[in-house]
Amino acid sequence: MYNGRGWFRFLSVIATVAAISFSCDEPPAPTPTKGLSISKTEIKVGYNVVETSLSVVARLDWTLTVTEGDEWLGVPSVTFGEKGSTSTIRFNFTENGGETARRAKVVLTAVGEEEPYECVITQTAKGMLSGVNEWIYNEMLGWYYWNDAVKAAELPQAELPYDQFLLRLVANAYNKGAYDEGNPRTFDGYIEENPNTGARQRYYYSYITRTPKGTRSLPRLASESIATTFGFDFKIITMTRDKLPTGIYQLLVTWVREGSPAYEKGLRRGMWISKYNGAEMNINLAETAWDMIKYPGNGSQMTITVDFDNDREDDATWSLTATEMTASPIIHHDVLTTAGGRKTAYLFLSEFLLGDNKGTDRNPKYEFVEELRTVFQEFKTKGATELIIDLRYNPGGYVYTCQVLTSLAADVDGSKVFSQMKRNPNINDVWQPEYGWRVDNPQKEYFLKESATLGLPRVYVLATEDSASASEFVINSLRGVDIEVVHIGTTTNGKNVGMDHRTDSFGGWDYEMKPITFRIYNAKNESDYTEGFEPQHYIRELRDALNNIGGVLYPLGDKNERLLKAALTHIDGGTVTSDPTTRADDQSMQIVPRLQDPRRGGMIYIPRQAQTTE
Repeated sequence: MYNGRGWFRFLSVIATVAAISFSCDEPPAPTPTKGLSISKTEIKVGYNVVETSLSVVARLDWTLTVTEGDEWLGVPSVTFGEKGSTSTIRFNFTENGGETARRAKVVLTAVGEEEPYECVITQTAKGMLSGVNEWIYNEMLGWYYWNDAVKAAELPQAELPYDQFLLRLVANAYNKGAYDEGNPRTFDGYIEENPNTGARQRYYYSYITRTPKGTRSLPRLASESIATTFGFDFKIITMTRDKLPTGIYQLLVTWVREGSPAYEKGLRRGMWISKYNGAEMNINLAETAWDMIKYPGNGSQMTITVDFDNDREDDATWSLTATEMTASPIIHHDVLTTAGGRKTAYLFLSEFLLGDNKGTDRNPKYEFVEELRTVFQEFKTKGATELIIDLRYNPGGYVYTCQVLTSLAADVDGSKVFSQMKRNPNINDVWQPEYGWRVDNPQKEYFLKESATLGLPRVYVLATEDSASASEFVINSLRGVDIEVVHIGTTTNGKNVGMDHRTDSFGGWDYEMKPITFRIYNAKNESDYTEGFEPQHYIRELRDALNNIGGVLYPLGDKNERLLKAALTHIDGGTVTSDPTTRADDQSMQIVPRLQDPRRGGMIYIPRQAQTTE
């Protein structure tokens, strides 16, 4: 989705789509200046919408007639009104299963006025949709968590490109009530405010991608384990110190994969990239660099200029070539000994990936899941009695990987509920009925019996605003079975909904769609974290690096790294001093609000019977 385009443009498209409202029930003006005030002069509805309404505030007596389309629009609920009245006129009709849209005209005449008032009502036709957009619409009708809102929403234009069609459909559904009343922030995404400008952006979770038929979805081309990559991740930082001109941007490297092209050149966490292909970065160049680094093609090249030590002086210029390599999400792991002598396992996980299935359909053995089990066996052999799971940049991933991780970590067994996934009430109408499969709703998954489990009553989680979905469910699932979770970092993203994977092919393209299809609860039926989880100890990992020239961003796993140091101190019973939450000391440099990448992360469920692909 949006391959080859800038993600800043992607956000502006989303913001535009989200700002459009198609409600047919807007209130009329409270003080009409003419004889009548009507709420709409034009109403458009989807082919499957079977009712709409029109409101009238009257200063004069009036009558209504349907001058066009009365054969399908039906008899209005109200055909006249008196002076001083407010009326709601309802129209009930049938679905339009034909090939063309149908149009009706409603005319209201006020006594004593020559000019009538008109409202045109248009219902789109089911036959106008075809190909991938018809598939998207039907999948959303069946699978989308808020499918009733899709049924009530206006149908997007049939000729829209597939990705824009989905975004517009989600926006229209949101305007028809696609959210939980007790959970208002979760609708299918969230709204984020730029701390620098106050501008608000709406982000959607549901997304769709396409690739040439027969290939894998980006970025995993050859397999689920192989990625084309430069081998590092980063944050975009605005540089507004007095000694620097405004409008300058740099990339702060947050982690580097060992053995990757970037690692072999010498790039490390805490270094700053000041130039891309020889030019100092502005907002547009930062956009270009983001696209290239996140989703390079095999053999893609770029040149970066690097400041090693945050002294605002360039130290090296390197040319990097992206290559295909095994891209395990286990970036770093170790068993550390605290100052008090406590053996502590540390794991940094970048995503909840599965990897290639080395087993069978019925007995899958996913490469990265098996690697996770091997790492925990190492933790256990080395006598670890504490565990720190570092999810600070982890956007989520597969429910199954999260299920294995929490089962390896904590004192749980197979009789305890790991998750409850609640879907829409009609889900069994589409849940692979050709195989006779049915799913309980909510569907319960249980913790697993893992031989390498540490069986701990307490787990430390390092999590930030970049921790979302399955990362957050690590916290929620463990707290659901009374495992103590000590959260160190900042407030998490707040995503408590997940996706089922839908695929099909049209016109030489393979389409992959991941709509929001379930809301996830723990064993205690808790799911109310749409504002994110607040940490017990508020620590900003980038505080020193952002506020001090020469400020150090220690390597992941280094005992001096800010979040890890706080966790080790807490394990030893020491006092952890939280950072100020006002961020008044962060005015010199700011993190650019993250470029949302729906292709990474999420919370994705795979039925047990078919856990071989997304």
